[in-house]
Amino acid sequence: MGTDRWSAQDHAAYLRKLAASKNPKRAVRPHEEPNEFRMIVDAIPETWMRGLPVHQPDHSCRIVTPDNMREAQSLIRGLIGAMNVVPMSGDLIATMTFYLPDRRRKDVDNLMKLWCDAANALVYEDDSQIVQAIIEKRFDDPEHPRTEVLIEKVKPAALPLFPEPKP
Repeated sequence: MGTDRWSAQDHAAYLRKLAASKNPKRAVRPHEEPNEFRMIVDAIPETWMRGLPVHQPDHSCRIVTPDNMREAQSLIRGLIGAMNVVPMSGDLIATMTFYLPDRRRKDVDNLMKLWCDAANALVYEDDSQIVQAIIEKRFDDPEHPRTEVLIEKVKPAALPLFPEPKP
């Protein structure tokens, strides 16, 4: 299984080809809003980090985004952009599984935040639409670190959770 894995560039090229496909069963049409979004990013999951203060000679201070965070967001945004998806509206459920190569400290909320911020205006209008999140860190496949993401619309409940009492 080691040699048949795609690089991020291969995945992006495949997704661009798929998005340009004339087959309506395989590509999302630009005017259709999808009910779900699925993606696998074959790269070591990075965590969101607060910007680092850099003091200037004039005694002012700028906040600089760390390079690894900027590169990770750029990779995610590039892969999503190649898919030509329509941003979803309404309430959403996010399910994310992060396969990490080792047990170095990475908080699940920061893993998710980097991904959610990168997907803003591409997969959904804003990450505030996510009303439920299922986040998992896994260490059982250290040879193939990756992030698996599923964003789906909330389905209306068939029955109310607490029905009105009958008179």
